[in-house]
Amino acid sequence: MGFSSYFLVVWDYIKFARENHIPVGPGRGSAAGSYVAYCLGITDIDPIENGLLFERFLNPERKSMPDIDSDFSVDGRDKVIEYVSQKYGSSRVAQIITFNRLTSKAVLKDVARVIGVPLPRANHVSKIVPVVRGKPTKLDVLISEASPSKEFSQMYENNAPVLPDTIDELTAEWGIQFQEWIDIARSLEGTNKTFGIHAAGVVISADPLHDLVPMARGKNGEMITQYAMDDIESLGLLKMDFLGLKNLSVIEKALEFIRERNAMLGIDRQVDFRTEYLELDDPKTYEFLANGELDGIFQLDASSGMRQIVRELKPTSLDDISSILALYRPGPLDAGLIPMFINRKHGKEQIRYDFPELEPILKETYGIIVYQEQIMRIAREVAGYSLGEADILRRAMGKKKKEVMEQEQNRFREGAAANGIDPYDASNLFETMLKFSEYCFNKSHSKAYALLTFQTAYLKAHYPVEFSAALLQSNSSVIDKLPRYLTDAETLGVSLNPPRINHSGLGFRPILNREDYDADGNMKPNSGGEIMFGLDAIKGVRSSAEKIIEEREKNGKFKDLADLCCRLESRSITKRTFELMAQCGALEDIHPNRKAVAQAVEPMLTLIRQHKKRKPLKKPKAKKPKKGEPVMEEMSDEDFAVVVEEDRQNREQELADKLDVMLAELSEIEDYTPEEKMEFEKTLLGFFVSDDPLSQPKVLELGLSFWLLKLSAVSGKSRAAGMYQVAEHLESEEDRMESGLEEHTESIRLAANGAEFLGLGLVIAVKELTTKKGLKMAKLSVEDFSGSCDAVLFPMVYEKVKDLSLLNKVVVFWGTIDRGTQFVQLVVDDLVLVNDARFLRITATSRSRAEDAKRIIESVLEPWRALRKKPREPRVPVLLEIVQDALTHTREGNALYLPPKSLSRIYELGKKEGVDEAVLKKFLQSELKLCAESAAVHARMRLDSKYRLPLSLIDKAAEALRQQNFIVGIIPGESSGQNNHT
Repeated sequence: MGFSSYFLVVWDYIKFARENHIPVGPGRGSAAGSYVAYCLGITDIDPIENGLLFERFLNPERKSMPDIDSDFSVDGRDKVIEYVSQKYGSSRVAQIITFNRLTSKAVLKDVARVIGVPLPRANHVSKIVPVVRGKPTKLDVLISEASPSKEFSQMYENNAPVLPDTIDELTAEWGIQFQEWIDIARSLEGTNKTFGIHAAGVVISADPLHDLVPMARGKNGEMITQYAMDDIESLGLLKMDFLGLKNLSVIEKALEFIRERNAMLGIDRQVDFRTEYLELDDPKTYEFLANGELDGIFQLDASSGMRQIVRELKPTSLDDISSILALYRPGPLDAGLIPMFINRKHGKEQIRYDFPELEPILKETYGIIVYQEQIMRIAREVAGYSLGEADILRRAMGKKKKEVMEQEQNRFREGAAANGIDPYDASNLFETMLKFSEYCFNKSHSKAYALLTFQTAYLKAHYPVEFSAALLQSNSSVIDKLPRYLTDAETLGVSLNPPRINHSGLGFRPILNREDYDADGNMKPNSGGEIMFGLDAIKGVRSSAEKIIEEREKNGKFKDLADLCCRLESRSITKRTFELMAQCGALEDIHPNRKAVAQAVEPMLTLIRQHKKRKPLKKPKAKKPKKGEPVMEEMSDEDFAVVVEEDRQNREQELADKLDVMLAELSEIEDYTPEEKMEFEKTLLGFFVSDDPLSQPKVLELGLSFWLLKLSAVSGKSRAAGMYQVAEHLESEEDRMESGLEEHTESIRLAANGAEFLGLGLVIAVKELTTKKGLKMAKLSVEDFSGSCDAVLFPMVYEKVKDLSLLNKVVVFWGTIDRGTQFVQLVVDDLVLVNDARFLRITATSRSRAEDAKRIIESVLEPWRALRKKPREPRVPVLLEIVQDALTHTREGNALYLPPKSLSRIYELGKKEGVDEAVLKKFLQSELKLCAESAAVHARMRLDSKYRLPLSLIDKAAEALRQQNFIVGIIPGESSGQNNHT
């Protein structure tokens, strides 16, 4: 086909990358279907073994330029471009321009700013523009009859202002009405606003590019074309795609950490990630995926929807991973193909093949057409197409031109008839192919990326410390991801050491302790590993971290605050950098009082700078003596040098004395409160160091009082769904089996869809959304000791709580569990801050007694319901516990069981107080066994949503119930008498 030179150009820069240890992806796009590319080392996927087709890449019957896209690590991409520029000449290599166009939301704001529409009004109109899969709806659609926003179209039709009561003001002040504003914006929508550089495109030319296309310079001086990609290709210029892939950097950094670990342990074993050496059937890797451990996993670390799908599918092969990547897209999701795929894999739905010829083609995808290559193979096997012709058919199906489809259907029917297939059946098959062609994906691309997915999952499963450190280092500046990855590292059992001025380096690094590993280099069971937080990962310190570490390595560790200020002031480290390090605790190596250090930095730096500005002594000149006076000899250079040295020492001592006074005064300054420390830590580091909001007394009291929903039982991480953390203290398998842990953990693996819940957690993210009606709602990310999950607050609920500033607050919330096919979330009915939380817990010995309790609560609520104007206060659900048939487990009126998290804390406290280990283990075994036996009782403790008590009525309801001899407790809080159940 005449493309040999093209392949050799690609081979050359791929070879350069590999020889210079620049990570290269296994393949991208349809080029993975080329065996020549595989043999040259351009791709790592064997196209024959994986059923990939060359004609999907290059079709002899439809000549077009080849397009081999290459993935490199983010840092390595620039090195490859530089190499290509040097090889072919900087005037012949350039990157490609991109134009950023004005979307409907952006152009509304820009026009509003120019014509004088107030910002709040512009924001209101902009926010009611629906965004579908990341794309704002066009203005022409918004004002049409099929408008997805009735409010917007109604405002346009009525020529109304943004806010109904300001039309006169708008007309009078600016002389412009709503329609005129929108029409100006419509005329500008889609026009170019700014330009950038294409993420991948690079042009290589035989002639100087400035002779062929207009050129420009990027922000960093890069040579870029002024023609966009389509125009470049239409000129016949050679375009290559060099993409920077962060996950390749993560893999390479993790492998580097593993090599360092092996070197420390004296293990002559390397981890080779080439496909011929990888164990692609590794059970531990697939177990990790099946459990939904997807944070940081390439292509799967997308959303709760992806997590749910992977957990339900439970992939067991690279084929399954490839299929997930191909199916998790809008078309297959909307068509419901994913539930069908999952059911067929697990035998819940029959797999049918209309013809025997289809089985070998569709077997790997359980009878569903997932890949474009499958359409091509069906056309060849059933209707006798050549693969080149089949590729043309595939493209035609994608475009759905009616005349072409009629011709192709007739030909397909004739070809199938020649193979003995009924024309009617052949037409049905063609229609099926046509339908699925909308959703089909490129198998070559999917297979290549599935390998990267497997590699990241393999590293996470087998080398959690090294993988977590590499992942955190690559995302240290990504504010929205770093906290999630920090939490994930802790979930893997990896301890994160906070930043310290005398120990932290650049980036996150594993702390290598020989005693944590066995003779084979595997981590011991009780050792989770440690990671040191890098100084450059502190928000606002990144630009100064390298100078600080350079000074420490050159002149030793910093002794105290004065030493730190003296040595770093000369390196132009700003006052703000010192303050940020102090506030997050990074300077506790040299002084424990964070607030004192933060306040002392500025006066210390000022004093040091004043000291350095003092002019040195000048040698006095000999004065001409007056008449009759003796002649004074000029001071010698040696004597003056002595004077200068004495003066320098005096000044240094004076500075040291003043700094000592300042250091002594630090102890008089009161440190930040625990709450202030945690707020600084969360803001600057992304996680808590000094304390944990979930460990506050009231939180622990709630956790010890009744069985709260474990968020991991929603997200599906089975280890934390019940008692795993307690079981870690039972070291032998015999201890575990005796406790009944395994059986019980499985029985509560996942909370059921539609179940009511009461949960407690820390809000780690709040995303405010706007409905199509313009109402505000919110999506929260909430975490507890066991894990994290998403929670949604619909408009009516969010309106009540949005003023609480929920971010980084601990809340108690309740509602129902929603397990959709594409997501898992908690639908919150209401919530309260943990410090405001109080609950009424009623224990009834039979269902009839439970009904009596409800009647009493109803009588308490009746006068409140009759109030015309009710006070605005939270209404919390009643906790109703029915213990019929389980009375043998009661112990003197106390709770039936202690939650496992509480048991874990009791064990730790016992060890701390010196309680005998054997006594503690015996206690744990008996308590866990009781929990396991009482699993049925757990299910009977539930929320009664019908009776939600205002906080002001809890005490009154408790008193009324006690008068009828009910066991009642107010949690948390004081209750009188033996009936206190807290």
